[in-house]
Amino acid sequence: MVNLVRRINRRLLSSLASVLSLVAVVSVSTASILFVYKGEVPEELLRKEE
Repeated sequence: MVNLVRRINRRLLSSLASVLSLVAVVSVSTASILFVYKGEVPEELLRKEE
């Protein structure tokens, strides 16, 4: 009986770790799309004052 509980516990924790890893990868990959986008820089920021 104890062995069965340990197997279920191990399987449950492994599944939870896999789901959390998947959530982490998905959240990081969707956030990195924002860094790929390069908008136009306004002229005021490009202009150098002498």
